[in-house]
Amino acid sequence: MKLVVPYVQWPLELAEHLAEQGLSARFCDTSGPEGYWLLLSRLWDEHEDFILLEADKFPAAGALEELQRCEEPWCAHRVPMRDAQERSPYPSLACTKFAGRLMHLVPDLMVHVGELDLGLGMREWSRLDLAVSGLLEPYVPCHYHQGLVEHRHRH
Repeated sequence: MKLVVPYVQWPLELAEHLAEQGLSARFCDTSGPEGYWLLLSRLWDEHEDFILLEADKFPAAGALEELQRCEEPWCAHRVPMRDAQERSPYPSLACTKFAGRLMHLVPDLMVHVGELDLGLGMREWSRLDLAVSGLLEPYVPCHYHQGLVEHRHRH
């Protein structure tokens, strides 16, 4: 299963963290106002299972393998939100697995995600998780895992 890490600044510390766990990832530069949405759209169009791990999220050993082994089509680790200790009350994109069968079930999801403006403009990176969860949850609920994923805030 592909492990995809979107980033704006090269995440050297995360690359080292993943290498220490024996994991390899596809690192994708998502610079620009629509970079993150464009990456998600490309991944969705490929119709292949993938795990998305944001560049400032550091999963504990075994957390990513747990997502990979899970039979649910959409699952995530609850991750502390930016500038807070509480975990996200909705399915964030921070450390999430999407199965290819979801992409067949809702093939135009990212088109609709890109059309939503949730207050900061269409395709704006910080609202993509809200758009994805809001449009995907009517089809299938997100399955949550309890593994530890640290949010190392980048400023």
